[in-house]
Amino acid sequence: MDASVAHELFSRPRRRTKVLIRWWVGGRPGACAASGGPSGAAIDRGTSGSVQQLTGQYVDAACTLRQALDLYQQLGNPLGQATALARLGHIQHLTGQDLAAEQELRQALGLYRQLGHRQGQAEALVVLGVVLHARRVYPEARDTLKQAVLLFQQLDHRLGQADALTAMAALQQAAGRPWEATESHRRALDLYRQIEEDL
Repeated sequence: MDASVAHELFSRPRRRTKVLIRWWVGGRPGACAASGGPSGAAIDRGTSGSVQQLTGQYVDAACTLRQALDLYQQLGNPLGQATALARLGHIQHLTGQDLAAEQELRQALGLYRQLGHRQGQAEALVVLGVVLHARRVYPEARDTLKQAVLLFQQLDHRLGQADALTAMAALQQAAGRPWEATESHRRALDLYRQIEEDL
């Protein structure tokens, strides 16, 4: 990735954080507010854990998301379980526990597939691809990220597509394909610029 592309992608962290927080909490007014009953408690734990993750409180986030996962299991809510597992997998990757991360993400992916939840599948595939890249399982990482890009394209989800392409570019660079990495970065950059224009 050339310097101008890198600068454009990473020079506006505040704007990117704003987009990410909207994505994690679902972009709904009052999404952070707890509802009553066990279902409300599970939602509250899940949202709190996501905010803790975004602010770098990984140990607290993992604990909070485990509580959410337990509640969702008690409620028999597979979508809640999948979301908690996917976020736990991401935290485990961020803290260097890639084998555990892979297990959590594969469980989440299986649940999302059973439910036909394509956005959840795509999001889990991106993080799984990054984890497989970190573990140097390059062919499977590439295939996983390709699936994510395709799903996000089908959903017309530009932020997800851009993030998947950015992960793909990092993998291509590591695999000794800098020309492919540059093209993936440029495609991602175009999408990030479109998103910024819409904010």
